[in-house]
Amino acid sequence: MPFQGSGDVAPAVPANVYVSTFVDRLLGVDDSTYEFTAVVWFYLSWIDPRVKGQLADNAAKLTAANGNSTCALPCQSNQKAIAGGCCDGVWMPYIAFSNLKWLPQDRVVRYGFGANPDSNAVFQWRSVHATYYTPMDLRAFPFDRQQLLIQMEVPQARSGWSGGLVNLIPSTTGNKMFTAKTRGDDVSGWGVVDVRLQPFEYPLCAATMAGVLGPSAAGDPAPVMPEYMWESQQARREPQQCAAAAVAAVELA
Repeated sequence: MPFQGSGDVAPAVPANVYVSTFVDRLLGVDDSTYEFTAVVWFYLSWIDPRVKGQLADNAAKLTAANGNSTCALPCQSNQKAIAGGCCDGVWMPYIAFSNLKWLPQDRVVRYGFGANPDSNAVFQWRSVHATYYTPMDLRAFPFDRQQLLIQMEVPQARSGWSGGLVNLIPSTTGNKMFTAKTRGDDVSGWGVVDVRLQPFEYPLCAATMAGVLGPSAAGDPAPVMPEYMWESQQARREPQQCAAAAVAAVELA
């Protein structure tokens, strides 16, 4: 996954993470397999008063005269931990891309992390070359207009290094970043005309109730849909009592 997360404790509960998304280049749209490939620039920002001190401590260890410290997580994709910073121990959110199909093995990896010197604001960005599967509506073919989905999800009740609760908050979007836009379409017959971010919040058990076709087997030691939940009207009325997840979706038209 592009955003694997790091660190053990989030800076706040919940941690408000602002999301910006720029479609740098649409590389392909396949209406026979309902998938598309694109290079998308994701930018995350949040508040963490600990980061500047953590980066300074890491720099001091790496530059100590008689030290033998190494950096496991450089802050920049150029892997230069002294010039670009070492992010060992810094909290970053885990974000799953729910409809990601695959990441090309020979893709160019670009990412960065930084801290604002005048505030407690921090940011993380990553350029992601990936293929996604998405619903399509071909009823107006060949004059169709498609909304292509990238779904970002953060489980709200995770344990371990991903920290506690995380809120994904839409910030801004764009239809270009690093790649120059010349005359013509990005892909034959297709072009990006709009990019939107929209938050979705739903309880995890409510999603299961909406799609499940029956209760789990009586002997299932860890059932997805226990018999009592399947039969209980209370579970249907009060799904917020279950573990929750937050989903952000990016729509490309």
